[in-house]
Amino acid sequence: MPTIYRPAARTRHYVSTTRTAARTGGQLVDHIAVERAINGEPVTGLNEAEQHLAAVHMLRLDVPMAEIARRVGAETKQVVRWRDQQDTPKNHRGHATGRTNARTHTAR
Repeated sequence: MPTIYRPAARTRHYVSTTRTAARTGGQLVDHIAVERAINGEPVTGLNEAEQHLAAVHMLRLDVPMAEIARRVGAETKQVVRWRDQQDTPKNHRGHATGRTNARTHTAR
């Protein structure tokens, strides 16, 4: 049975949703859908710009690449390409490390 990645309980990650949608590379980006993907909530139909944005945030949060691929609906090979484009440092397990601009909120 595969191991399911579960982040620390009650931790929620946020992206800036001041503008709920923006054009990135000619594609409309729904930042709320990106935030939901980052937090592991079910999201379907992300376009490539949304997938990329969510993947970059999750790479910085040290989410395993297979889990990122599952959440955004992309191939693991694509997540590896996005990681390499970002020049994100990798830890001993091959996961990206570093901090994200996303805010983290822990419920009390």
